[in-house]
Amino acid sequence: MKRLRGGHVCCLLILQSLLAPALLAAAPLRSQIVMARGQKVAHTAAAQLVTITLPPGADASIVRHGFEQYGQNVAIEALKPGEIKLQLEGTNSRIGEIVTVVVTEKKTWDLYRRVVGALSGVEGISDRSIQVAGDRVVVAATLFSAADLQKCIELESTPGIVCAAQLSSAAAVVYPDTAYRPRGSIELTEQPAPAASATVQGLEGVSTWRAVLRLGDVPFLALVGSRADVMGRSADFASRFNRAAAEWTKRTDRGLPYPATFRRVASPGGYEVTMQWRHDQGTRGDVLMELAGDAIDPRLSASTGGVDRLLQWSSAILQDSFRLYFLGQRPSRTVTPTEPGPVAMLYDRALRLGGEMTRVKAPTLLARGFYSMKLSSGSDPFDRFVGRIPPGFEAAP
Repeated sequence: MKRLRGGHVCCLLILQSLLAPALLAAAPLRSQIVMARGQKVAHTAAAQLVTITLPPGADASIVRHGFEQYGQNVAIEALKPGEIKLQLEGTNSRIGEIVTVVVTEKKTWDLYRRVVGALSGVEGISDRSIQVAGDRVVVAATLFSAADLQKCIELESTPGIVCAAQLSSAAAVVYPDTAYRPRGSIELTEQPAPAASATVQGLEGVSTWRAVLRLGDVPFLALVGSRADVMGRSADFASRFNRAAAEWTKRTDRGLPYPATFRRVASPGGYEVTMQWRHDQGTRGDVLMELAGDAIDPRLSASTGGVDRLLQWSSAILQDSFRLYFLGQRPSRTVTPTEPGPVAMLYDRALRLGGEMTRVKAPTLLARGFYSMKLSSGSDPFDRFVGRIPPGFEAAP
């Protein structure tokens, strides 16, 4: 073995010193346990424990926990519905693992176990993909098989289960015969809040959760808040939109399909986002979401001129996305004289890939178009799209 020269040793030492802080600041392992009230479970920690810490201000009465000091066994008993983070401190005075415990009623827990069993082994499903929101169980994931998506959709025949998953656009490329199904879906992420501590590294406070709402591959709004609040409002949208879209499709299979109209409407509690369409000399539709202003990501409302203006823009995105995926028509409301925007660019890319755009072909062509745009740019073509209203945008009357 060759001996390293002094210069090489110096470089290695410098590299080691640069990497050391990053290694010390490694993110903790995260897991989720869903329990029924009164249930007891045993959790095996990833490393030896010194203590378990709760976030400052957390409700300690949600669970009772005990642990074996310098061991790895943690006993958890669910006392009342709620959510809490158990932060497991290791012997290195650092939080090495965070276990989020969600406690619900037995009936909802039974639904949860049913969904977990049905989707076990499905690619794209993790312990964070299946969430409890009040008395409902919500699936929020990107799936890679049309058969797996159908399996998720079929679970909705049981009241209390919401499939807010979407099919990856890559499936339409890898499996050309796959018929892409545009759906209202949720992309959920946790945003941990660091807590000050002079002795323990990695201690966290109560997390904020963020849900990006999409129609197909097009995002139109982001909500923030507690996990329960964000999942509840997001589940409302996914459930109501997918139900309304299925009804629209069924009623317009024959004859001239009327486009759906999406609007934001002021309400006593804040705002409503509605979907309506004409049919048989009448009007049908639904309220997709009820929103308070503080439920919307403040970064989006700040960058777009306020909540009201943002919801006008979000409704326009929904309108154009519906025209794309369900009618195969070129978008109009998000297009301005100076900027066509990524929704129109998606339509043009899909046309180049497939030629004729029909109601039947549109979803799959658009999925391939999105994948092509993402592949060529190396990033999501709709990144920062929702938070930037182009000059010249005019809201619908």
